[in-house]
Amino acid sequence: MGKIVEINAKKKRKKIKKGPLIVLFLIAAIVAFALSPFFQVEEVEIEGNERVTDEIILDDLDMHNGMNLIRYCVTHYNKEFELDPLVLSADVYIKWPRHVTVMVEEKKVMGYIPYMGMYLCIDTTGSVLDSIHEIAEGTPLLKGITVKSFGLGEPVDTEDTERFTIMLDCLKVLEKYDLLTKTDEISVARSDDIHLTLKEEQLDVSLGTADDLDRKISAVVVILEDEGRPAGTLHLEDMDGQVYIESDD
Repeated sequence: MGKIVEINAKKKRKKIKKGPLIVLFLIAAIVAFALSPFFQVEEVEIEGNERVTDEIILDDLDMHNGMNLIRYCVTHYNKEFELDPLVLSADVYIKWPRHVTVMVEEKKVMGYIPYMGMYLCIDTTGSVLDSIHEIAEGTPLLKGITVKSFGLGEPVDTEDTERFTIMLDCLKVLEKYDLLTKTDEISVARSDDIHLTLKEEQLDVSLGTADDLDRKISAVVVILEDEGRPAGTLHLEDMDGQVYIESDD
């Protein structure tokens, strides 16, 4: 059977779709813009730090001036940073396109424990934040705890675990009633003979045991409000019995 062949037939040309090329071009343009100097950080501002240097905080957060902000956000998304033992938190705030602020909250030094000619700075958990040779006013000296060893950021290693727990409880309650900065010394040499020393108030406080501790410390607040009270030792061993000040005179 014969067939008809069109001699002058033209080959059909394949049409190139422009849509994918446009998308690729837009993606390339967006990436180039994202990595451009437009998002290069001019300054990382750090606020709230006193004992920890800016350099340590920047290093912990893997930050530096001049970094690309978008690249940093992508590569560090949901990353958990290991912060300096003195730092409680570091919140990062971004002001697009080139400014970063880091708000730092340092762990608070609650007291000093003497140890081999220096002082261990501890927080409310009993962890060591630092070791120093001179203590600052407004933070109590903690007596009666024997330290075996210590590591920065780790709880004090001591055999006096019961008395150490009592010490930490005292610190928390004193802070609750705004008495921590007025307290110069806390002694727990015996768990049934806890003592506080408030030199500026010319008052020693005998708490006895740690039983009813919150009530005892709140009683100290009331006593301090009495401007006519004598200097001496405030006895709070028996809150349901006799509470009195034994005068130094």
